[in-house]
Amino acid sequence: MLTAPFMFHIHGDPDDYGRYTDSYYIRVLKALGFRPVIVERQGRFFGVAAGLVKIFQNWLAGRGYRMARWRALTGLVQRLGFVLDARLSGAAGVLGNHTTGFGIVAVKSRCASESAQ
Repeated sequence: MLTAPFMFHIHGDPDDYGRYTDSYYIRVLKALGFRPVIVERQGRFFGVAAGLVKIFQNWLAGRGYRMARWRALTGLVQRLGFVLDARLSGAAGVLGNHTTGFGIVAVKSRCASESAQ
């Protein structure tokens, strides 16, 4: 079981090598001998929007702005985003092509030497 952020700032620069999609995880897990059971997007368009609002809030806070009202607004946007994203599970186009990350469950079959023990 693993999770992987998608909408995330560059971290560990220059060692941030990429943003991988659900099809990437399925392909790589199969190549490594895993059987992907679930590769699920964890957030949709409105979750990404809420994340961007939070990034903006942190940017303002770092410049000395008072954030009490922004924190309340961010909390409201995040809660609303969860509700709206839940309704987008089958959406296509712009609303369906955004995600905050992936939740992945995969199973690797035991190799013959492990089974014998």
